[in-house]
Amino acid sequence: MKKWFLSVFMMLAVLVGVQVSQPGVASAEDYYSCTDTSTGYSYYVMTETISHLKGSDFYVSTREVSADGTYSRVLKWDFGFDEGVCWSECMTDPALTPPERKAVNSPVALSIIRTAYYYKYGTYHPYTL
Repeated sequence: MKKWFLSVFMMLAVLVGVQVSQPGVASAEDYYSCTDTSTGYSYYVMTETISHLKGSDFYVSTREVSADGTYSRVLKWDFGFDEGVCWSECMTDPALTPPERKAVNSPVALSIIRTAYYYKYGTYHPYTL
């Protein structure tokens, strides 16, 4: 009887040891959003960075990659929805902020918010259509 308890205990110890030694699997993906035809840069939404509380700003980071893949940088974006308009600002590179801060004035900003919002909620926000 003691041998049986000892063998069960050893098997449980091995099982617990295996579970503890295996790290949890975390997944983060970059979703293709668009390519700016004027510069050739492609933009990928970094899904782990999407942050939004309904009724407030929508924050997301994107990876900007050159056409040949040799250059890459991370851009932080801030989007807001108010009065039927999607407002946007690139906090990392203000030169990418659309004219009048309206996402509809920039194909890149509009595509980024559409991709991020669709990833988070499975639908498009009415202000981004």
